[in-house]
Amino acid sequence: MYYKHESVGPQVTRIQRKLNEFGYYTATCDGNYTKATAHAVKEFQREKKLNVDGEVGPSTWAELFPREDYVDPALQTGQIQDHPIPIWGNRYITLAGLLSFLLWVILATYEAVEHVDVQPLQNENAQVRRTVEALTTDNDRLTKQYASLRESMRRPELSGPVNDASLIGNQVELSWDYKGHYDGLEYILELRNLTTKGEPCVFNVPTSRLKKMFYIIPPGGSNSEYLWRVRPGKLEETSSNQVTQVSEGQWSAFGNFRIYSSNEDRIRRTGRVLVGVSPTSYGLLSSLDQNGRVVGFDRNLMNLIGDELSKRYKEQIKVEVVDKDWDQLLPSLASNEIDLVIASMTATKERASKNHISFSNGYFQLHQILIAKQGIRPIDRQHLSKKIVGVQEGTTNERAAEYLSKSLWLPYKFTINSQFSTVDEVYQALMRNEIDVALVDDVAVLRHFEEDESLCEVGGDIDEDLVGFYRTELGKETEEYAVGVSDNGLLQQINEIIEKSADKIAGFKSGLPNPRRTACGANGVSADSPPIEASYHK
Repeated sequence: MYYKHESVGPQVTRIQRKLNEFGYYTATCDGNYTKATAHAVKEFQREKKLNVDGEVGPSTWAELFPREDYVDPALQTGQIQDHPIPIWGNRYITLAGLLSFLLWVILATYEAVEHVDVQPLQNENAQVRRTVEALTTDNDRLTKQYASLRESMRRPELSGPVNDASLIGNQVELSWDYKGHYDGLEYILELRNLTTKGEPCVFNVPTSRLKKMFYIIPPGGSNSEYLWRVRPGKLEETSSNQVTQVSEGQWSAFGNFRIYSSNEDRIRRTGRVLVGVSPTSYGLLSSLDQNGRVVGFDRNLMNLIGDELSKRYKEQIKVEVVDKDWDQLLPSLASNEIDLVIASMTATKERASKNHISFSNGYFQLHQILIAKQGIRPIDRQHLSKKIVGVQEGTTNERAAEYLSKSLWLPYKFTINSQFSTVDEVYQALMRNEIDVALVDDVAVLRHFEEDESLCEVGGDIDEDLVGFYRTELGKETEEYAVGVSDNGLLQQINEIIEKSADKIAGFKSGLPNPRRTACGANGVSADSPPIEASYHK
């Protein structure tokens, strides 16, 4: 007899669990040989190239349980005939007789232990039951994980764009990963425009080995929402000029994204402007309040831009702050992940050309200064030879320090330490005497001058010595913070807002600290210098 539809029993449960483990059966393992069980058996037989009949006989059993002998279903259903069973020599016993003998043994044993204290055995039995239940739970969990892993081996996983990503322009990079990938495997990609509600576009991926492709959005396809998915396989044309899909795996889940013609268009349609900031710039013109919100000069500028854009577009535009690492701000702007960068960033020609972005007109003029600890080392600009000057890595300060130290006609011959990722790290190194002097933006140390009377300024502003540097690096003779923009239309809007709102922007300085700065005397004698007067673009 074979296991087939309507068979029941523990061996059927084992068959169902084994099929579930192999990823063919997902229903309940209840010991009932249902149609779903038969269907799973057929799928298993088809893959193993067995006779596909949906029944588990010796050959199918051998594939499921290669280390076990076939168990005839009659043994678990009680349908076997009561044939005599040989014991030894010519002596036989029938199955009924054997069962009667075993029953007598059980009853005799029960009588013998009737008065024995079985509580310890019952406790141990309960503990064994709990252990078995825990192992069963773990087995079910591992079985599901294995089934999930097998499923992931059968379908690709989308890398991007997904999760309602917003993209700018007429070209999109579609990428995915597939654990079952091998050299020569081809893929089919399906793309649907949900806005126009047209027919899905299905095509072969031209460069399958890369597991990605660039898709050119056709005319009229911008300002739309798209769904896409991918599967291993290829489209082939039949002899009757019909196109058919030759599949080598399942479809991935759907990913979705939106395409806009420009940043300005995205701002108008979504009602929000995405502004990139960096925690490394906090403490200059912005900071975080107790609720983790950005406040200060930069935030006031963001709100001003949002209000002005609302007036120009005649609809509410909200400012959404996006935190980024400092070195990811401009790449994120270039890839249109954000619309603007407002992070106390100096506008330089190198930053603009390297990242293919633009900077607005300056909104805040600043000055680079040298600071030291008062009374620790009598020092001025004429005595910086062989001194260690600390700067923040990757900043205009670092480039300016390199310019000064290599100049043949300037008195700076110091050594540069640029291992610091923030201005605060530079300041702490100065306090620990790990560096002699720090080269910083004046606005970056306003708070430190206000809180620390031991700070002094080495010789005042050094702008005159940096004119050549400013001309080469910035294209002008002054250093200014500016707004990073990647969209030319939006750049024009930002420049008009900065020019129109010059008085408001200048008024934002009232919230900045305005301490007096102490000059470092060559003989250690301090002299008061005028308070910092930040200049604002007008």
